[in-house]
Amino acid sequence: MTLRDWLIRMLAASLAAWVAGVVAAAAQAPAAWDLCTSRDLQRIDQAIDACTAILTASPSDSDAAAAAHGHRGVALFRRAHGPQDREAAIRDLEKAVSAGLNTSMASLFSGYLHLARGDIGRAIADYDEAARRDPQNPPALAGHSALPQKQDRDQAGSDRDRMAAADAARVSALLARARAAIAREDWRGALPDLDEALRLDPTSSFAADALTLRATARYQTSDYAGAIADCNAALKINPRNEQALKIRSYAHVAQGTASSTGGADSLPSALMVYVARGPAGSCGEKCEEWLAVEGTLDGEAPRRVIAALDRLGARKLPVVLDFRGNNNLRAAMSIGKILRGRGFDTTVGQTVVEGCRDLPQPECTALKRAGAPVKAGLIPNRVCDVACLLTFAGGVRRTLPDTTTVIISGMFIPNRIGLAAAAPFREGRHAQYRDLFKVHLTEMGIDPRVADIMDKNYDPPRSTELSRDEVVRLRIVTPR
Repeated sequence: MTLRDWLIRMLAASLAAWVAGVVAAAAQAPAAWDLCTSRDLQRIDQAIDACTAILTASPSDSDAAAAAHGHRGVALFRRAHGPQDREAAIRDLEKAVSAGLNTSMASLFSGYLHLARGDIGRAIADYDEAARRDPQNPPALAGHSALPQKQDRDQAGSDRDRMAAADAARVSALLARARAAIAREDWRGALPDLDEALRLDPTSSFAADALTLRATARYQTSDYAGAIADCNAALKINPRNEQALKIRSYAHVAQGTASSTGGADSLPSALMVYVARGPAGSCGEKCEEWLAVEGTLDGEAPRRVIAALDRLGARKLPVVLDFRGNNNLRAAMSIGKILRGRGFDTTVGQTVVEGCRDLPQPECTALKRAGAPVKAGLIPNRVCDVACLLTFAGGVRRTLPDTTTVIISGMFIPNRIGLAAAAPFREGRHAQYRDLFKVHLTEMGIDPRVADIMDKNYDPPRSTELSRDEVVRLRIVTPR
């Protein structure tokens, strides 16, 4: 007897409303439940359509409809194409939970509902309850939570190959809570959730993200050997994991086991800070020397700036900013505060080192890091973006070349560690950074309406190009 025959016979023998609803739906769409409950992200649109078809074929007050609402809500939540998906997911999950089903799947739906609302603690409690209710079998196909032990072994094996739905959801919630802790720089607070996530799932792509997150937390707590071990494990799962490669490089440098003297700083995009010298007037009236700050802002960037300022001693050279790549906005604010605290002026421009014209990149980098002032010229940057602005704001005196345009993009904060956070947590992170940006800009003397522009440009993502009059009116530059 096939599994389908067994299932239909079992369903036909029951008079319960749950069974009746599932039989009705299954009769009209035999493969609908398989697709509706699919965890394959590549088929997520088809899963949503299948759940919708089941809802169309089922009485609105049936248990089958409740289950379809729940599965569609989960699919919408996981697809997360925008606020509309999250809102639709919450509506579906509310309908599923309000039906009052007393099953492990009902606890799973409740967990996703709490996760969508941002209540991670209650979500995890619901996932634990789902696992407690059905510890042996994943709540997989609606209408049968337990498969026959000796029949249709291929199908049973296929279902066992899927991660238990409760475990998969719990891992997602644990990672979300760990990311929230890391965003607050609560490194030790993130570790228990990451340990538990890896216990539940040590091998999937989720595990690679958990390992990279844990490596980051371990690095920040000076457990460099642990960070290296986690990065190595993450790279076995995903050899192209850039964050794991970077954290491993940093950890080797900190531990003194780097394979080269450059270590993390040998990355082509790493922030460099050096003194440049040009003809009189190169960097302003009666100015011929400046401090070039160029590259990509990462977590180590503020330390490099502090070290360079310390080497200057009492000299107050103008600081010329030239950022590129995906910049860490917390680092941008930190450097801005450092420059303000030490009384430095800021401007924006590209430092062109004469000795680098015919040199390969490694030799040019070595020249800039040699310690002696380099002979160079300055050319204006075309754009000063959000990262540039947050650091530029720290200048006691702030000037911009006439040809440099300030462009304010949305303040969306990407999750650069592992997979993107679920939508509710992106929203929470956005609110946190919005407040941080506004406070920072206000403290630096810039009109807080700049932060309001960033907020308005968040969703849908867009950019605002400020005119020269607006740059002056918003106090982005200081009076001459």
